[in-house]
Amino acid sequence: MKQYKVDETLQQMLAEAEKQGKKSIRIISGELNHLLPFTTEKNKNRCPMCCTAMRKIFDNSRDRIISKTASGQSSTFEIEYKLPR
Repeated sequence: MKQYKVDETLQQMLAEAEKQGKKSIRIISGELNHLLPFTTEKNKNRCPMCCTAMRKIFDNSRDRIISKTASGQSSTFEIEYKLPR
């Protein structure tokens, strides 16, 4: 399992939203998790990896956290990213 697949998928989501002319995009870790090729296998929840990738590109001056849990590693973790990046 490689973190780069998560990072790569996240970047693709941002690029596609930007290409569509959107001003922002909301990404939920559970939705990102379902887009990953290795989550089609049974019991392959990678939400913690998704949360880590999402936080890595989070810009405190532009983006905002919409939803998080106490652990910060759940399928409901949501960030709104401002575009363009």
